[in-house]
Amino acid sequence: HGQRVFLGLSLLHRYTNKRSGTRYEELFPLLDEKRVADAEVLGRAMRLGAMLWLGAEERPGTLKWKPKKRMLELVLNQRAIPLFGEVAEARLNSLGNALDAEVKVSVARD
Repeated sequence: HGQRVFLGLSLLHRYTNKRSGTRYEELFPLLDEKRVADAEVLGRAMRLGAMLWLGAEERPGTLKWKPKKRMLELVLNQRAIPLFGEVAEARLNSLGNALDAEVKVSVARD
């Protein structure tokens, strides 16, 4: 049932920043530390994406991950700029923290 716990933990991080104190906490030992970290990253990425999504056919931008440099860059499309406020910035930084990465934001030139 490790895959179910992984999906559940990812969704938990999609909707909240904290996993401690939840009723599912006793299931987390079914995953090793790497899978727990991966689920957290996936959930935080979904949390950010949900805030910035423009529509089914239009992406808000591109998220670039450079693991060797520990660099996470969000390149926003022009139309997504108004969606990138305080809360979206906090969610991007939360994702960067989960990746132990430096975060950079830029705007795409159309």
